[in-house]
Amino acid sequence: MTPLPPWMWAAGGAAFLAFGVWRDGRAARAIGAGALLTGAVEWGLGVSSAAAQAGLFVILSAVALIGGRLTQRLSDALPDRHRAGLGLVGRTAVAARDFRNGHGTVILGGETYAATGPSDIAAGAEVRITGLDDETLKVARKG
Repeated sequence: MTPLPPWMWAAGGAAFLAFGVWRDGRAARAIGAGALLTGAVEWGLGVSSAAAQAGLFVILSAVALIGGRLTQRLSDALPDRHRAGLGLVGRTAVAARDFRNGHGTVILGGETYAATGPSDIAAGAEVRITGLDDETLKVARKG
């Protein structure tokens, strides 16, 4: 068995990465990263054995897969800071108009937000923000 040149590792890695991104495949992304890194190591160090390349590829793909899973777990454990509305939870707002069928708007800090809550909230009533559903605030009557 002959060793592959670095450009073949890079081409195969790029193809697997593209497929993994397109189909949201964690394993395909890990295989692509392993192949790209194998090509980079071979280019830098000149690994001459096909068996050494294969072993390096397996190890680097496994490290990429495990590292990706750990990164995902850490990301899932952290608060969702990219959703600006989560910073509003627990604050007090004022109903801009009467809530109808559980839907209305609230004013907080000069900004108007869509909100859902009990149907009996009247305009001008103070509400507490209890959560976020997509881009809509969940509110409850304060008191």
